[in-house]
Amino acid sequence: MLTLSIATTLSLALAGDIRWSASFDEALAQAEEEAKVVFVAVHMPGERANERMAREVYTDKVITELATRTVNLIAVSIPDYRQHGTRVKLGSLAEQELAQLDADIRERVLRPDADGFVAAPQHVFLRPDGEVILSVPYVVTAGELEWCFVAALGALDPEQAPKASGRAKPPKRLLKGAVLAGTEKSIGASPADLEEVRELIDRIRRGERGGRRAALLRIATADEEEAREFVSEEMRGGGRRGDEWRVALIRGIQRRSPPSWWEVVEEFKTSSNAEVREEVAACLEVFGAPESAKAIKVALGKEKDPRLKGMWLRAWASAAPGDSGARRSILRAAKGAKAELERANAALALGYLQRGDDVDGLLETLIADEEAPKQVRVAAVAGAAATREDRWGALLQPLVEQAGPLARVASAGLEVLARGRLIPLGRYVSEACGDAVPRERLFGSAR
Repeated sequence: MLTLSIATTLSLALAGDIRWSASFDEALAQAEEEAKVVFVAVHMPGERANERMAREVYTDKVITELATRTVNLIAVSIPDYRQHGTRVKLGSLAEQELAQLDADIRERVLRPDADGFVAAPQHVFLRPDGEVILSVPYVVTAGELEWCFVAALGALDPEQAPKASGRAKPPKRLLKGAVLAGTEKSIGASPADLEEVRELIDRIRRGERGGRRAALLRIATADEEEAREFVSEEMRGGGRRGDEWRVALIRGIQRRSPPSWWEVVEEFKTSSNAEVREEVAACLEVFGAPESAKAIKVALGKEKDPRLKGMWLRAWASAAPGDSGARRSILRAAKGAKAELERANAALALGYLQRGDDVDGLLETLIADEEAPKQVRVAAVAGAAATREDRWGALLQPLVEQAGPLARVASAGLEVLARGRLIPLGRYVSEACGDAVPRERLFGSAR
C-alpha cells in the first residue's frame, strides 16, 4: 500500500498533478453545486508497490485530465506519515487539514473493521450526495483507474461520459455501490520489506533446514528487484525438485505477488510441461501487466494445446485489452475455433477486451446461438458479466427467467453486474473453460 516515505517526491506526485480539496464538507458542497463526482483516494505509508503507483498512476496524463472533471479528496494517516520520517504536508494541504480529512473520510465513507483498520490504498467514487458509485480496494493500474473514472462519470451523466482508451479495464476487486469492510483477509500479511527479504535469502543460502518453500513465497510478496532475482534463480535451478516445485512457486506468486513479478514467471511460458505453462498463463491473466503482452503473444504463437491456446488468449486480453492483434485473434477463435475449450476461453476473453460493436456483437450472438456448444455460451455469458457494464443486464435477465441451460450462470452474471466482483462466476468459468488453476484474485477461492 502507498508509502509516503519520500516527502518531496510524493508531495509533487500526489499534489502537483491532481488538485485535492482541503475540506470534506466543502468538497461535497462543490460537487452538489457543480453536479460532479467526488473522487476519494485513501493511502497508508510504508509499502513500495504504492510508491510506484504514486509515481506512475497519479502523474499519468489521462488520469490527471479525468481528475479535472471530479472533486478530489485524499485521506492520509498522520501517525503513519510521521513514522516514516515524512514532512507532514501534501502540496497546499497542511497537517491539520490532512488529519481532519482522514478522520472525516474514515467516518463518513469507509468501513473500518473492529480494530479500526481500512483497506489502503483504496479509491472511492461518490455521487454529490455522498452515495458510493464504486470503489476499489488496494493497488490499481492507470488503466484500471481510468476505467473507474469513466464508469463513475458515466453513472452520474451518461451523455457526458468520456471515452475510455484502449488500456482501460475494470479492476479485479471492483465493488459497486459499496466499500470493503476493513481489510481483505485473502490478501494476507503485509508484503516483506527489503530487510526481511535479505534475512530470508541469507537463511536459505546458509542451508537452514525446513520452510524453504514458505520462505520463498514470503520473499515473493516483496516488490523488490533483489527478491525477484533470487526467486528467479531458485526456479531456474529447480533441478531435483523439478516442475512440481515450479508449479507450486508460480501458484504462490499468482496469489501473493505484485504484478511486477510477471517477469519472473514469464520465463517458463514455453516450458515442455503443460502444467507449468498453464500456471504461467493463469498468473499472467491475473496480473494483467501491460508489459507482459509481448511475452504472452510469443507463448501463444508456440502453443500447440488448444485449451492452453484459449488460456493464453485470456491472458493477452487481460494484459492488453486494446491491442488490435489480441482483438483479431480472440474474435477469430471465439467465432470458429475447432476445439471447444479454445473457443470457450476466447468467448470469455471477449469480455476483457476494449468494447466495440464487433466484440459486443459476437458476445450477443454466442449467447443467443442455441446451436453453439453449451460451454461456449456459458463462457460468453461470463464474458458479458466480466465487462461490469450494466447494459448487459437486459440480455442476461431473460435467461434467468427462462430457467434454461444458461439460467444459473446468467444469475451469477447479474450479481456481478450489480456488485462488481467476479467471484460468483468462478465455478462456471472453471467448468466451461476447462480451467483447473484457481485464480483467487479474479474469481475467489471457492471453485
